[in-house]
Amino acid sequence: SDSEGFWTPAAGDDLNWTGIPHAHMPTPFFSVVTVTLNAGGDLDLTAATVFEQTFTDIEYIIKDAGSKDDSLSRVPRDSRVRIVSQPDKGIFDAMNEAINLFKGRYIILMNAGDTFFDVEVLA
Repeated sequence: SDSEGFWTPAAGDDLNWTGIPHAHMPTPFFSVVTVTLNAGGDLDLTAATVFEQTFTDIEYIIKDAGSKDDSLSRVPRDSRVRIVSQPDKGIFDAMNEAINLFKGRYIILMNAGDTFFDVEVLA
């Protein structure tokens, strides 16, 4: 669903904002991956630091294990966001699943709550 620019994915979703199947999206330079479960404000913080970067040729993959809080509904609506919501066997299993999804030349794994040092890190 869509409410004021935010999105609540259903379990099992593998979506981005454009409606274009992910396999047909252009190859980004960086893939930033965050794995989550009920991350709340920590995910807000990490998403904000990703979108504040001056270098914008990125995809942002959020691999969620089935959060019951509102953290996924608070992710900003952006065509570079891809949310995959499905159960996993823990953080390392989630990371391995997410690594298999990325399309960028380079991958950056960020935990929920992690931030880039400044807006020029990827530039």
